Amino acid sequence: MTALRIRFTECEHEGDLSEYARDVEEAGGTVTSRALEEDETATLEVEVEDRAAFVEAFRGTLAFDFSSLRHD
Repeated sequence: MTALRIRFTECEHEGDLSEYARDVEEAGGTVTSRALEEDETATLEVEVEDRAAFVEAFRGTLAFDFSSLRHD
């Protein structure tokens, strides 16, 4: 397992964070922790089996464009 910390922008409320978490899980990640910040950002702690495969699958989600992985 590989642990990732993914930061998200444009996260105004828990509903946005839940959508980002759903996209992470649909791409093969397991959310282990989540935090919503006051500055419209959020962090998900995620575990993945294969980082490259996860990132490739996550790239096809709407959440990817708001994530820190977009800059990797």
